[in-house]
Amino acid sequence: MTEGPGERAERLRARRYWAVSLVFGLMGAGVGATLAYLGDNDARSLSASWAVGVTLLYAICLPLGSWLFLRQTDEVDLRDNLIGCTAGIYFYTMLYPGWYFLWKGGLVPEPDHQLLFIGTMGVVAAVYFWKRLRP
Repeated sequence: MTEGPGERAERLRARRYWAVSLVFGLMGAGVGATLAYLGDNDARSLSASWAVGVTLLYAICLPLGSWLFLRQTDEVDLRDNLIGCTAGIYFYTMLYPGWYFLWKGGLVPEPDHQLLFIGTMGVVAAVYFWKRLRP
């Protein structure tokens, strides 16, 4: 059976999708491993030049990676991504202001920004995979 142009185009799109996902996933794993290594220990702090470099790398790679990734997605995956990101921003905007005002009132400790970031990304991933993997 011969392969038509649509099948070839879809195979190439899928290959690009997984290549972009792999490259930026490995970059994210590297950043995550670095952050885990540094932790909250002051003895393991970054120099100012490294901090600026990592920040610039993140600020460039995140939008570039998102753009490359979204160019390779189909309409179903795009919808799943948008729903996951929307759930994540709802999570953040519901949790942070309440925690902030309770902290200002002296009722709770200062908001943990790393915990908020990880929680937000966890909600994004959970909703994305729930939408993606359910029948």
